[in-house]
Formats: sequence, C-alpha cells, structure tokens
Amino acid sequence: MTGAQSLVFLEFVRGGLADRSRAFVFPDQRGGTVLVRMTKPYVEARTGPRWVYRIELEILP
Repeated sequence: MTGAQSLVFLEFVRGGLADRSRAFVFPDQRGGTVLVRMTKPYVEARTGPRWVYRIELEILP
C-alpha cells in the first residue's frame, strides 16, 4: 500500500459472536481489491493454551 490509498475496516458477524471476523479492504495496484479477513481469536488447547487467529486473503477483480 502506498501513498493516499485508503484502508477500509469491516466487521462481519455470521451466526453470532463465535463466528465474528474482521476484514480489511484496500485497492491493489492493478485496480482490483484485496480483502484480508482475520477471524476472532480462539484458544488452541491441543498444543497448550494460546490464542490462534485464522487469516484469509482474497483478491477480487
């Protein structure tokens, strides 16, 4: 991201608080849009107590 490009923050709630995710949307250099979603953290118990985030990247036309 360079210059005066704007960053838009969105928050999605699908099916209640357990399925909340946050998304950042910004334009890319070819005129498309990049959507980056980060899910609400959850505790991973198998490897010891720690917060885990899932990050998804989607490039839209």
